[in-house]
Amino acid sequence: MSFADQACNDVPLPNITCHPATWYWAALEANGPLPALTRAANIGSLRGGSQFDMLELPRAGAWNFDTQGMPGLGVVMLWTAGSSHSAVVTVKGISGYNQSCVAAVPHNNHTFVRPADLKPTARTCFLILPQTILGAAARLRL
Repeated sequence: MSFADQACNDVPLPNITCHPATWYWAALEANGPLPALTRAANIGSLRGGSQFDMLELPRAGAWNFDTQGMPGLGVVMLWTAGSSHSAVVTVKGISGYNQSCVAAVPHNNHTFVRPADLKPTARTCFLILPQTILGAAARLRL
């Protein structure tokens, strides 16, 4: 199952946040199945934490939802203003956890939002290519 397809599925862990969820979905494609708690421990052991390691990934430029449509499937969108947030482009929309920082959706849930749902302050973000996060997940053995 592709990274974008994985991101349509819930992460089987309690109290998950956006960056660990994004790493979790990438690790499923990059490294295959592992018990959920083993994978969570691997993600939890990232040297700087899931947020730090997400923010350190190379970016493929910026995206403006006011002038551009939706990025390609599997692209990670990264918001860095205020609270950082990551989500994945899927066939269902922008897939992520705790997306209330970028859209008017329930907090702490796995949600799918459309560009039209984004708050005015979240209309721009950075992009991380699928091969970038998948390569990092494989290298880090998540």
